[in-house]
Amino acid sequence: MGLLAPRGGDLRPGEKVSEDPLDWDWGHWRQALPGPGQGGAITALPVSAPQVRTLENLVPLGWVQDEPQSPSAPDRQARAQEYFLHLADGAFLTQVMRLIDPTPWRARPPQSQQGDERLRLQTLHTLLQQLRTFYQDDLQQLILMPPPNMQLLARDPLTEQGIEEMRKLLLLLLGAAVQCERKAEVIERIQGLDIETQTVLASAIQDVTQGPRVVLNLQWGALAELHPLELTRVLQELSSQLRGLVQERDASVERLWELQQERELSSPHGQLSPEGPWDNRQHLRVQLADARGQARRLRQELEEKSEELLDQRQELQELEAELRRLRQEHRAVAGEARLAGLYRDELDAMREKAARAERLQGELSALRERLPALERCRGRLEEEQAFSQALLDSKTQLEGQLESARARAQHLPQLEKENLQLRSQLEQVEEERERERQQLEELQQEKVLLEGMLRQNLGESQHLSWEEEQEPNEAPNDPAEIPKSLSYEVTEVTSSRLLALERENQELRRRLQEALEAPGEPRSPGLEQKNKALSKEVQRLGAELEAQRARSSQEREELSAALLVEKEQLERELRSLQEQRHCEGSLQSQGDPGAWAQEQQEALAESGRRLCQVEERASSLQEALLRLEATHAKALEGLTASQEARGRLEQELLRLRQELEQQRLEALLLGQLEAEVQVLEKEREALQAELSQAERELAEARGSLEAERQRAGRQAEQAREATEELRASERELGTLQRGLEQHKAALTQLEGERGALEAVLSQAERERRVLDKEIRRLRAQTQAQEEALAEQGHRAAQLEAQSRLQALELGGLRETAQRLQELEQESKGLREQLAAERKASAALREELLSEKVKGQEREADLLRLREQLERREEEQRLLEEQQGTQQSQYQSLEQRLESSFREMLTLKEEKIGTLRSRVEELLILNQHLGKELRQVKSSTGAPLPEAPGAMEQGQGNPEPVPGLRAEPESDTLSKHLIEVERSNAALLAEKEALMGRLGQLESQLGALQGELLSLQGQSGGLREESGRLQAQCGALQVR
Repeated sequence: MGLLAPRGGDLRPGEKVSEDPLDWDWGHWRQALPGPGQGGAITALPVSAPQVRTLENLVPLGWVQDEPQSPSAPDRQARAQEYFLHLADGAFLTQVMRLIDPTPWRARPPQSQQGDERLRLQTLHTLLQQLRTFYQDDLQQLILMPPPNMQLLARDPLTEQGIEEMRKLLLLLLGAAVQCERKAEVIERIQGLDIETQTVLASAIQDVTQGPRVVLNLQWGALAELHPLELTRVLQELSSQLRGLVQERDASVERLWELQQERELSSPHGQLSPEGPWDNRQHLRVQLADARGQARRLRQELEEKSEELLDQRQELQELEAELRRLRQEHRAVAGEARLAGLYRDELDAMREKAARAERLQGELSALRERLPALERCRGRLEEEQAFSQALLDSKTQLEGQLESARARAQHLPQLEKENLQLRSQLEQVEEERERERQQLEELQQEKVLLEGMLRQNLGESQHLSWEEEQEPNEAPNDPAEIPKSLSYEVTEVTSSRLLALERENQELRRRLQEALEAPGEPRSPGLEQKNKALSKEVQRLGAELEAQRARSSQEREELSAALLVEKEQLERELRSLQEQRHCEGSLQSQGDPGAWAQEQQEALAESGRRLCQVEERASSLQEALLRLEATHAKALEGLTASQEARGRLEQELLRLRQELEQQRLEALLLGQLEAEVQVLEKEREALQAELSQAERELAEARGSLEAERQRAGRQAEQAREATEELRASERELGTLQRGLEQHKAALTQLEGERGALEAVLSQAERERRVLDKEIRRLRAQTQAQEEALAEQGHRAAQLEAQSRLQALELGGLRETAQRLQELEQESKGLREQLAAERKASAALREELLSEKVKGQEREADLLRLREQLERREEEQRLLEEQQGTQQSQYQSLEQRLESSFREMLTLKEEKIGTLRSRVEELLILNQHLGKELRQVKSSTGAPLPEAPGAMEQGQGNPEPVPGLRAEPESDTLSKHLIEVERSNAALLAEKEALMGRLGQLESQLGALQGELLSLQGQSGGLREESGRLQAQCGALQVR
């Protein structure tokens, strides 16, 4: 909303046009006002004053939009005039006052329409009353500045005086806004304006809150803490203010008298004609004398009544002082009640802390008790870690053995190749043996042929026997020495070689026996070394076998060569024998045949002996060959035994691999079992923690619900007391209505009998009675206050009883702590069972392979139990959510009860305000009556020559004065009666609403108690279910 340019010079925001400290930034309107004789038309109205902008930030106007930057002057003028009329209408200011003082019991002005003067006046008048009440009751300040003339503002708002009255009203609203409960928001809105506006508003706020001529602070409690000089200054300012107030009062009274005198003089005197018959004058003189006598009597009675009225006024002042004292005591008691509430909250907090400290002490003792078990568990864990480390070491060792076995397995193809080579070599040796056997068979055949030839030669040489007899000792010497020496050497060589082969065979048997005995210790620490030694032994045996094969083949070659040599020698001998026989035959044919026969016999005997020797040598060679074959067979058996030992070693290696894998699986399963045991332990601890948490929350919910129930009972009692007070206020309202009816009757009597002073006195007497009733009512109020104090003492006793109940609850909490300790002991027993189960798990490791199916079933059971636990956790979470919703319902119930209590307090304060306003109206009415009596006295105390004038004044003047006074008084009383009826209807409606709300609260309390019982049942069911699940979990762990 921009600033609209005025008709005169350009005035910036914040520019001062008056020396009055309260006249800030309103010179725009004064400069834009018309001069005399212009009919009150306004050419331009700026609407950007700081006060208006502040109030716009408080309550935004829905119909006021941001205007263009440079509109035309007539549009700005019409817009400004419409906006100012909207301000003067009172709706916007009423919204601002509702923000400042949101008290519901104070009278709300009716929503006036623009142009309706009567509703506008009623709205502004109610707004001013609400402002004055807010300053006096809430801020404890007395408004000293002249109040704004609402009649002028409602009748002529677009005049200079109307704008001045609007300035005063906005100033009071600004002062109330910066001192209300929402002053932080107001200050924040003010800080959002520009710097110049903030400066102007700051100076205005300082003037309206600290100015000595604007408001007077009625809070004297802080004066005792002031310095004497400061106290002297404050008292001087107060005395000067009171002196100025007395002077203004005197001036206003004098001005009021002058106006009354002018009204009496300006009244029409010529309505009654002075001319008349003499009888009328005489009659009037008699009436005048009677009236004078009656006036004297009435004057005396009036003096007496005035004295009584002064006494009653003094008593009324005393009662007002007593009422103020009681109000202060009520505020003090309310502060003490708040302090008692704070102390009660602190007491609850301390009790909670004490309970928490006891609970923590119990937990600390339980943890201390658990320390030895934890130490034992730590030792067992270290043992398990050492065992697992040993398993890891054995695992690494077995992995090394496995790697070496794999390396040896890689050498298996090479060994198989060597085995094939050895087999091929054995086959070659067997082939050589077959060839040698064939050669031996050939030699035997040749031997048979030689024997046949020898027999033939023997048959032919019988005749030479006599020669043999002659030479018995000559024939076998030379030819037999060489073969004998050759056969002997061959026999010695073969026997020595056979002995060496026998020794090597025995050595091989011993080594094979050691190699066969070596795999009998598969679990010995030096298994790998033995395996390596065996492999080396097998290699060495293979090399020795090769060497033996080479030696055997060499020996076979040598034997075959020796046999060939012997065969050649035999052949040569046979040839020599044949030649000898041929020579002998020739010699026999030529010489002596007996000698030749003898020589032939000798030669045959020698050849027989040589043949026997050859046969023996051949048999020995056959035996040596057989022994070689046996040693070769034994070597082959040793090789097969070594291969079988190698196979056994491989089988042992495979068995060790299987055992390693089995141990690895056992280690994995052991880790899984330990992890599952830890998970189960954690789940059990979590379940136990959740159970304890649920028990604590249930106990807290019980305590809070019991406190809520007691608080609801107290609030219900307070509501019943409030209803009783409301009934008392209704009775008082009925008395007030009867008093209003009496006042109406008094007004009608004054209108009907204007000159009847007896009726006035009787009316004064009735008013005195009413005042007596009011005094009695005030005394009854004081008694009610005393009863309230007694009731507060009773409440203090109730608080003490409640503290005793809380002590009992503390005992119950201690019992719950004992139960928790018992639960801790049970958990300790469970931990011991778990330790025993861990010990049993070491035995269960050996049976793990056979229990796989059962383990799967247990895993299924555990999964099912976990699902059940998850469902229980979900139910527990839902239960916690329900408890949270119930807690929110409790909080909302407490807020509603507090709001109802505040409403009752506001209703009580409203009744006090209406009573005070009623007392003020009665005082005003008494003042009016006193003024009328003084006027009557002044009119009856005139001299005789002025009798006609006095009579005219007595007959003419009193007629319009009461009429003039009665009309506004009747209007105000009728308005007041309408307001009282409306307030009565509002009070009845609020009473019915309170009763209905009380019934709703009682029903909600019953429903909450039912829900509490259901929650207790659910908690018991959850406890049983948790116990059952723990039992199942323990049974599964035992299995």
